[in-house]
Amino acid sequence: MKFVPSRTTKKKLFDIQRRVVANKTLEGWREAPHAAVQLDLDVDAVLDWLRRAKENPAYTGVRLTLNAVLLKLIANALRFAPDLNAHISYSPLASVGSITCFEEVNIAVPFRSTDSRMITPVVRDVAAKSLAAVCSAMEDLARRAANTNVDLLLRKAAVGDTVRRLLMCDVRVLWRIYANFIGPRRLPSVSPEEKRRWEATPPEERLTPENLFSATVLVSNIGSTTPRDCPISVPLLDLIEPQTTAIGLGSIRRQPVARLVDGEERVVVRSILPLTIVADHRALDLEHGLPFIEKITEYCLDPVQALE
Repeated sequence: MKFVPSRTTKKKLFDIQRRVVANKTLEGWREAPHAAVQLDLDVDAVLDWLRRAKENPAYTGVRLTLNAVLLKLIANALRFAPDLNAHISYSPLASVGSITCFEEVNIAVPFRSTDSRMITPVVRDVAAKSLAAVCSAMEDLARRAANTNVDLLLRKAAVGDTVRRLLMCDVRVLWRIYANFIGPRRLPSVSPEEKRRWEATPPEERLTPENLFSATVLVSNIGSTTPRDCPISVPLLDLIEPQTTAIGLGSIRRQPVARLVDGEERVVVRSILPLTIVADHRALDLEHGLPFIEKITEYCLDPVQALE
């Protein structure tokens, strides 16, 4: 017999954002064997560079953020490990697979909407952009996210994904259609007023389903959302099919480390950022990520070579 507590508050059905997250999370864990490694990055030089850059006239009018700087460093380092910036295609029945590597580094970045729900629009071609352009692109996405009806955005994205799967003869989505639009737990209808407001808002002023697709890699800066006195690392992340890689950034903390100073090993206090790489083990082994690990470590010790 199932035990049910006698005192409850209320039952909350998943809204569409939670349904999309649950579906993509389950899909990723069902299909992709996750393998993760974590490295501690010394980012004192990055923080020093950022402080100086904010006083540099070249960045006048640009809202320089640590998030943008880290995205730029990561994107540049991914160019040296193309298998991490890729999509996988795999048939479990035939045990046949392939990966498609991309020249563009299109990074899905979690944003909090005005109603405190998370969505992951894409910053396109980060490696090819200047740092100022990356900052502007992130500001633009934040502005458009604030002007977006998340429910309508995810509905349209889900409908597009459902149509794509139907064209691939994936009949499992028929149950999705019934459950979300016909059955007793169907999504609440959107008011005609909200639909008119959505259609009247130009696409360049809001997020569109296209802004949620075309990512080649996910970078989740969870550490930036936590209080400074709450050190946190990211032990594991969800892989989003068909991406082969997700990267998680923890919170920066000051900690003692051993360093060579004037030829002698000494204990010094440095700013350490834990970075986690989660890979689809069907496609990637550690050797595929080593060039990225080496390059991102190098960039953090000498960010000028990647930022100027």
